[in-house]
Amino acid sequence: MANRLRIHSIRATCASGSGHPTSSSSAAEIMSVLFFHTMRYKQSDPENPDNDRFVLSKRLSFVDVISGWLEQGLGAACGMAYTGKYFDKASYRVFCLMGDGESSEGSVWEALAFASHYHLDNLVAIFDVNRLGPSSALPLEHCTTIYQKRCEAFGWNTYVVDGHDVEALCQAFWQASQVKNKPTAVVAKTFKGRGIPNVEGAEKWHGKPMPKERADAIIKLIESQIETSKDLVPKPPVEDSPQINITDIKLTTPPAYKVGDKVATRKAYGLALAKLGHANKRVIALDGDTKNSTFSEMFQKEHPERFIECFIAEQNMVSVALGCATRGRTIAFASTFAAFLTRAFDQIRVGAVSQTNVNLAGSHCGVSVGEDGPSQMALEDLAMFRVIPSCTIFYPSDAVSTEHAVYLAANTQGMCFIRTTRPETAVIYAPEERFEVGQAKLVRHSASDKVTVIGAGVTLHEALEAADELSKEGISIRVIDLFTLKPLDAATIISSAKVTGGHVITVEDHYREGGIGEAVSAAVAMEPDILVRQLAVSGVPQSGQPSDLLDMFGISARHIIETLLGTVQSTPPPPRLVPRAAPGGAERAEPGWLRGAVSPPQVAGDSCTKEHAEDGSQHKARTREDCLDWVTRCQSNQAGPGFFGGPGEAGLRQERSLLIGGATRKGRTWLRCTARNAGYVAVGGELGERGWRRTARERDLAPPPPSDSERGEEGGRPQADGSGAGSRPPRPAVTAPLRRLPARSQPAGPEVAPAARPPPLC
Repeated sequence: MANRLRIHSIRATCASGSGHPTSSSSAAEIMSVLFFHTMRYKQSDPENPDNDRFVLSKRLSFVDVISGWLEQGLGAACGMAYTGKYFDKASYRVFCLMGDGESSEGSVWEALAFASHYHLDNLVAIFDVNRLGPSSALPLEHCTTIYQKRCEAFGWNTYVVDGHDVEALCQAFWQASQVKNKPTAVVAKTFKGRGIPNVEGAEKWHGKPMPKERADAIIKLIESQIETSKDLVPKPPVEDSPQINITDIKLTTPPAYKVGDKVATRKAYGLALAKLGHANKRVIALDGDTKNSTFSEMFQKEHPERFIECFIAEQNMVSVALGCATRGRTIAFASTFAAFLTRAFDQIRVGAVSQTNVNLAGSHCGVSVGEDGPSQMALEDLAMFRVIPSCTIFYPSDAVSTEHAVYLAANTQGMCFIRTTRPETAVIYAPEERFEVGQAKLVRHSASDKVTVIGAGVTLHEALEAADELSKEGISIRVIDLFTLKPLDAATIISSAKVTGGHVITVEDHYREGGIGEAVSAAVAMEPDILVRQLAVSGVPQSGQPSDLLDMFGISARHIIETLLGTVQSTPPPPRLVPRAAPGGAERAEPGWLRGAVSPPQVAGDSCTKEHAEDGSQHKARTREDCLDWVTRCQSNQAGPGFFGGPGEAGLRQERSLLIGGATRKGRTWLRCTARNAGYVAVGGELGERGWRRTARERDLAPPPPSDSERGEEGGRPQADGSGAGSRPPRPAVTAPLRRLPARSQPAGPEVAPAARPPPLC
């Protein structure tokens, strides 16, 4: 049978032009003994719950988990074995075949420690020690004794065998079945490419099919070594697994909270999980030694026989949860700090590829963690789970919605992630409120709403606080609680945005990248009249009081109000291209003109002439957000004839010799007037012996400096009246006075000394 497997692998890889015939050949005897002598299963029913389990890094009908880039299979096998021993209390056994290369991975040793700690005597791990890795020989090569000592040190019963000796393999697997209270490891010495001339044991053949011109000869050679054509039939399984039902789990009683109660959603998660455990006996909980913080300890107290402590080994915890949920034997919830789940991203990704139903809960999210500091703050978790196919992301904002999230996750196909937070928040929903996957909640709304504010978790409460403050000023806003970030309720978001004039603000306790703001922006991307302003955490956080950190990183109620007031005072988003002009009086330039910040609204375009326009800048930005970045305000100087401009140069318009912002042009170089005189200062430039020259940092901002002929043969310092060496053309007359606009309020922050203006040149 082993030789037949070799032939199949050679033919399959030659046909596809890719694959691993050499690795398959090294494990051929191991596979033939397992599937046709040791394992008990029904060939016609590979998903039968009584069948023995087999874990390998390939997706076959008898393979329960894809273990991806190796190393993850043993953790999943631990979950299957734990389920069989402690939950199903059945006779089926679990076999996991691993390569020697993957034994370098730390998660393998996490799984070895777990299996020994929980006495998983129904688990057998086989190490295929063929000496060679993908690119070179492995550190231990064929030192099987070292593998044996390491496994024994982790508490495993261990056998060392010739991996190509069928009888020795049969004996080792039988002995493993007689061992009690210990898992068994079989260390099998093999040769890569076994049975293939000039390939067996040779390097540089990993992942390569046999050359087609050699394949037929190799197959004929292997066929000559087959001694029998007898069909081998596996033994039937012992049918003693219990019948279970894990579908249609419902809330038996409404959530026991009152509006206004202060409850942290992480605590509400623990209470809901314990309650769910009473609704179905196949609900299990796993934790990574954080149960007193995630509150999964509440489940442990009420259902200790269904709680699995995985200790500080998050990669293995996720793999064990995947194994427990395989074949629909349990409803698994694994919890830890959301920041620690980032360690297990590969396991999460492979779990989704394996189409496993598993629920992960991450607590201590965002800067609202507070005093625990940045190492505990999950600010990347939403981005991580958003990219996982078919993953549902719950982000509850109070205790009632958290309880519903737990029950919905238990009934949802695929992977689910529940994001909970550390601080206590007020209950805002009545116990009878209904929740659905992909359905957001309009927490505040009216016909006169000016802006739509979208939040979740702690930021929803900041949005509600902002709404209360604004209502005192007669400004009403619409507040949306997402509840699920994926799938996103785009219909509710778009309809609300249209009611509020296309103005949307998202606020999240997460980094901007991959979070709520980007999800909402993507959802409305095809809507031309909707503009999304994002408030999110930026930079590396620090330890502090939660309320202080929310304010410091720009996601507090105060920042929502300031952003909202700027939005309310500005005009609605402009139309796309217009024949001649857009709001603000700016002329058209491809791909279109957009308007800058306006405060008050009537100022925009008041003094729009060919020379200048207030608060309207010529640029090629496509979005209104870009316009806010490019705009420069005109200001007048009463102390002298010169003009001085706003803070930026990018996007300024030049008409003849007048530059919006008060700078003038001399030759090919833009020059700026100082505040108190008519002397010229080159933008980003410095004074040299023969005139103004640019500094290196401004090379991309300013055009090339003027030639000697343009600034005068003698060069020298320009004078205010235009006389002297390097005299310039006379200044153009100002056709209309420039109006000073009121400064916009800025978020509070550390005081910074204002930059000193350059000294007068004359």
